[in-house]
Amino acid sequence: MNKKRSLMSNVISILIIGVFLIGCGRDDSFSEHREWYEALNINQTSGISVENYEESDDSVRLYLKADYKALNSLNNVIQNHNDYIQSNPGYFDGTSVYIMAVNASSGSYQNYEWYYSSPDVEGSDISFDDMQNDGAIKYLRGDIYDFVNAYKEYSVEYSVPVLVLTTQDPGFYLPEDYKFLEQFKSLKRLVLNYSGEYDADTLLNAINEYTTGLEVYEVIEGNELRKLQ
Repeated sequence: MNKKRSLMSNVISILIIGVFLIGCGRDDSFSEHREWYEALNINQTSGISVENYEESDDSVRLYLKADYKALNSLNNVIQNHNDYIQSNPGYFDGTSVYIMAVNASSGSYQNYEWYYSSPDVEGSDISFDDMQNDGAIKYLRGDIYDFVNAYKEYSVEYSVPVLVLTTQDPGFYLPEDYKFLEQFKSLKRLVLNYSGEYDADTLLNAINEYTTGLEVYEVIEGNELRKLQ
């Protein structure tokens, strides 16, 4: 009898430990949007892991640890997000969605690729009034430095209609550096949010060498846009 009781006690203890470990392993950060998070398929995506997650009444921010070699995996996550929004219209209506690539390998945790569906409530991001915020990712913002350097080593396919390029030294880049734009097959609009001096005609010639029918804008004051072509 004592042996049976001892065996039963051991079984119960194992079950309790198992339930505890499962509970500890589960990430409850996404409890409100669990179905959406699982649809992103991050856990089965090579080279991508979750660094942080923030949620408020009007925004969702997902920080993903990724380096250059994982950029295609990152774009698969973006596509999974957009597919989910298409299958679940209205899911993120009125909510700004941000998915940011964190370059953890640099030690600075700099957000080097910043995807978003619409600007936040502070309006700190570039946007177009004719593009409705339905929760789908439509914008990608990043420093030209990262796009140029990633292009040298990896073939990446991007699927966003709007690219916002930033740099503090536009004169550093040669016309052939804009060849990375060939990776943006569905790009409709390019925004140059550059600091420092540059020749707009020279840039347009470089951009048109690698794209067709692209609308190009520059930021002149704050977030005010001027169309170049």
